[in-house]
Amino acid sequence: MESIKTKKKPTLSFALITIGVLAAFVGVGVGVFHLPMVFLLFFSWLLLLPFALWLGYSADEVEGFAYKMIQTGLQVCAILLAVGALIATWISAGTVPTIIYFCLKIISPAFVLVIAMLLCTFTALATGTSWGTIGTAGIAMMGVGIGMGIPAPIMAGAIISGTYFGDKMSPVSDSVLLNSTLAGCTPIQHIKHMAYSAGPAYLISLIVYFFMGLGFSGNATNTQQIQQIIANLGSSFHISILTLIPAVVVIVLLALKKSAVWSLMLGALAGALVTIFLQGYSIAEAGTFLASGFSVETGDAALNNLLSRGGIGSMLDMVGIIIGALGVGGILKGSGVVDVLVEKISSRVSTSRGIALCAMLACLVCIVLIPDNNFSMVMVGTLMAPLFKKVRLKPQNLSRISEDVNTLGSVFVPWNVGAIFVASTLGINILAAMPYAFASTLTLLINLVFAFTGWTMFKYTDAEYKQLLEKDLVAT
Repeated sequence: MESIKTKKKPTLSFALITIGVLAAFVGVGVGVFHLPMVFLLFFSWLLLLPFALWLGYSADEVEGFAYKMIQTGLQVCAILLAVGALIATWISAGTVPTIIYFCLKIISPAFVLVIAMLLCTFTALATGTSWGTIGTAGIAMMGVGIGMGIPAPIMAGAIISGTYFGDKMSPVSDSVLLNSTLAGCTPIQHIKHMAYSAGPAYLISLIVYFFMGLGFSGNATNTQQIQQIIANLGSSFHISILTLIPAVVVIVLLALKKSAVWSLMLGALAGALVTIFLQGYSIAEAGTFLASGFSVETGDAALNNLLSRGGIGSMLDMVGIIIGALGVGGILKGSGVVDVLVEKISSRVSTSRGIALCAMLACLVCIVLIPDNNFSMVMVGTLMAPLFKKVRLKPQNLSRISEDVNTLGSVFVPWNVGAIFVASTLGINILAAMPYAFASTLTLLINLVFAFTGWTMFKYTDAEYKQLLEKDLVAT
């Protein structure tokens, strides 16, 4: 009978060396050789294999660790593919061009930043998807901004602020459901607790965008440019209220609490039908748009670039990045490397302030090393939840930290999948937009203040904590 290999527990130095080698491989690959992230992450599995073999795991076991973690991201991959199809047909159907067209006609440049933030907020609240919002309302408002002469980084900052606030506060958001579940609280408790950090940041941002917008009003050159873009859109698309049908389909389905994937796919299909029957494209052309993206010549180079995008194929690189990233996370988790690091932290940190700051740091390290925030949410939520309970911090404290740092922070890490999506979809440099995404950056700063001071860090009362321990005892 074949003997079972004994597994070694990694030491702290071994874990640090493993993480260091991984970081060096990805960092040098991106920074020096400019290699594609999808290649680096997928082949990082091969890089980590010798480390896991040395610990006594077989190649099959290591592969299994990767697949197990990838399963947690399959829904995100499906949503991403649906978003790619949605973007293409919402543009080809004239949905996005119609929004740009009417916004340019009725919105003053003085209010465009505020309108962009509010529109993206309501879209994300209704749909529960930040990527879907960036790819639809976000693209539309970037077009409005271009027409009004608003610098792209500033416009993108308002779009990012509204989108990610709405996504974080939506009860149908996948990140809300994931973080609350992992931490051990209800989605409503999670959303209410996030209001303490995200609420003030959002209101301050609205005020700042209002005053910034006043600086763009009254520019004569804006009026000429706006009229030209309106004319270009009118000649390239059939502008009609009927083109908004795909948007109505998605919003209604999600309001009825239908699956995000089915809702987005049906919204894309509705866009394809409008593309055929209203814009005059053939079934074959509509199918090509769904698969490979839409391209248009409007007579305006900036508008062409904005409206020529989408398709399932455009998302395949990002799906590959997610699969590669989660696979790396699964190998690190399965081989015990991540557990060793968390154990070391927990043995040295015993105060609520220290645990909260460690959770923030853990999120930051994860989204920098592994460019997919789903891995960080799973890792931090799973490993830090017992530590929060140990210092009597209620689970919504952890879920808020994970949601804010992972969801908002990942957008500003240039090699993270979230940042890559936003930058490529809006056509901007993410670091250039970061200083203007006030709601996002302020929320992160407020979280840091809360962690240091203990403000809004809700704790169990003695009675609640006793009841919690008794419940845990019964469960075991």
